[in-house]
Amino acid sequence: MSATARPNDGIPTASVPSSYLPTLDGWRAIAIMLVLADHAVNSTTCAAGSILWCNRFMGGQTGVNLFFGLSGFHICSRLVQEYTDTGTISLGRFYVRRAFRILPAALIYLTVVTGMALSGMLLVSRRELTGSVFLFRNYLGPQAGFYTGHFWSLSLEEHFYLFWPAMLLLLLARRRTRAAYITAMLAVGVAVWRQIALMSALARHGQLDRNFFMRTDIRLDALLLGAAVALVLRDERVRRAATQRWSASVWLVLLAMYIAVVVHYGLRATIWESALVPLLIAWTTTHPASSAGRTLEAAPLRWLGRVSYSLYIWQQFFFPPSDVVAPWPVLQRWPLAVPAAFAAAIASYYVIERPCIRLGHRLAPSGPAESTSLARPRPLVLDAGTGPA
Repeated sequence: MSATARPNDGIPTASVPSSYLPTLDGWRAIAIMLVLADHAVNSTTCAAGSILWCNRFMGGQTGVNLFFGLSGFHICSRLVQEYTDTGTISLGRFYVRRAFRILPAALIYLTVVTGMALSGMLLVSRRELTGSVFLFRNYLGPQAGFYTGHFWSLSLEEHFYLFWPAMLLLLLARRRTRAAYITAMLAVGVAVWRQIALMSALARHGQLDRNFFMRTDIRLDALLLGAAVALVLRDERVRRAATQRWSASVWLVLLAMYIAVVVHYGLRATIWESALVPLLIAWTTTHPASSAGRTLEAAPLRWLGRVSYSLYIWQQFFFPPSDVVAPWPVLQRWPLAVPAAFAAAIASYYVIERPCIRLGHRLAPSGPAESTSLARPRPLVLDAGTGPA
């Protein structure tokens, strides 16, 4: 599965493990473009009352689901490689790197929003700020306020990472051959619970709370199945079979199934979407020379994927729906909202996020690994991290 390393395509280098997979950056680019398209177009449409359109083609939710699958796949791959190289997983180093990866840009954004709220420019409650800082925003619901609404997905991801590294270490130490199976069964358990909770809520209230599909206990299968696929691919026989036998027709079938599921279920989270996302990702990582792989590794998509976290954080400010107060309406309406969001994200990435990621890796290096069995040789590049988080 190796290939000759290519030039760095202008992406800045840094001393981190070469387990970096540029294909994942391409997927992040697709995910953030779906979020931006949704917020730029559908927010106005939904506010105008076109609910059927929103429920079927609200690309932001699809983008976030891609981020969830990417996060589970990427982080599990890295942790498994650390376990293979060192015989353990350093939970302390993991959380140091995670904190330096996630918190700086998020806290700067919340500081800006808080300052604007104190000056009377925005309506932001203390409750939603507390929920965003302490990562329980996904249990407050969108009614808590728009400008921190996107912290629901960040909260959900961090809940996963509070228990997953320790659980993975336990699985690898005691049930190594069953780790993928147990992880997949946990995901199925979440999906079953989601259906039970959904039917119970409908029976009691006749409708779902607006934050129902934002709850951690309702959506964890999206991250767990990403992790399960990564665990399956750690087996050399599986990787070889995937590389040699998963033809382009398999990719097209998976893609068609994924599109059909998204269109059919709309905003409703399903285990089918949670399962198909990491399978699509796995196919492209094991077939980097395919048309899909080459497209995902194109330099513009790789760059967009690398700034996707900062862009996810800052885009929320620039794309409020028409029924939300906009203190800078010229910059918060189409078309100037797009370059304004990119300008804020680029500044955040290069001034805040990138230096903090480097510092986190210096303080808590990920281990001696210089390559991973899931990746082919790569030039050393700055770790792009995970999805929206």
